[in-house]
Amino acid sequence: MNREDRHSKLMMNRDEKLYETLYGNMIYRKAGDFIANRLIKTNVTPNQVTIVGFVSGLIAAFFYGIGYYPWLIAGMVLANLFLLSDFVDGEIARRKSMCSYYGSWLDGMVGKMVDPVLFFGICWGHYRITGEMLIWIVGFVAVTSRLLIANFGANTTVYIPNGVDLMRKEPTRNKFRRLFAFGHTHLYILLTITSLLNKMWLFMIIVSIYGTVFYIALFIFFNMKIRQGWSTFVKRDES
Repeated sequence: MNREDRHSKLMMNRDEKLYETLYGNMIYRKAGDFIANRLIKTNVTPNQVTIVGFVSGLIAAFFYGIGYYPWLIAGMVLANLFLLSDFVDGEIARRKSMCSYYGSWLDGMVGKMVDPVLFFGICWGHYRITGEMLIWIVGFVAVTSRLLIANFGANTTVYIPNGVDLMRKEPTRNKFRRLFAFGHTHLYILLTITSLLNKMWLFMIIVSIYGTVFYIALFIFFNMKIRQGWSTFVKRDES
C-alpha cells in the first residue's frame, strides 16, 4: 500500500464512521459533495476548508453566547457551515489526491475542539438571558457525554478497526445504528431544530440525556460483542 492509499484509507476510517447516520448521508454528505464539486477546480485546499470551518464554529459559539433569537439563527447557520466543512475537506482531499496525516489530524482535532466551545456559548447565552444556574450542570453533562462518545469512537477504531463492518453484517442492528447513532449529523440537526424554535435549553437537556444513554448502550453492545468473539475477526492492515 503506497503513501497516498494509506492517507486515503485514513480519511475514510476516522472514528466518525462508527457514528455515520442515514440523515447524515441524505443531507450533509450530499450538500458537502455539492460544494466540493464547485471547489475542486479552484486552488482551495482541504486544510483551508478545515480552518474556515473551525473559524465558523468559533464565531457560531460567540453568537450563541449573545443569547437573543436573531443571533441564535446566525449561530445556527455558521454551526452548520462548520459541519459541512467536515464533509467538504475530506472529499476535496480524496478527489485532489491531497490526503495527508496532518490533514486528518487537523480535521479530527478541530471537530473535537468546536463542540465544547459551542456548548459553552449556548450555556452562557441561556444563563445571560435567564440567570438559571442549572444550565451549567446540564452543559457539563452534555460536554462529558460528547467527550466520552468521541473517546469511545477513537478507541474502537484503534482496537477493533473493522467493528463497523461487523455491525453491518447484522442488518437490524445496523439500521438501528444509522437511525439513532448520536453522531455529529444528528447533533447538528437537533441544534438546527432547537435554534429555530428558540429552545436552546431543550437542546442541552436532550444532548445530556440522549448522549449519556447512547454512550452506555454503545459500551454495553460492544462489550458483549467483543466478548463473543469480534476480536478474533479483527484484521489489521500491517502492509
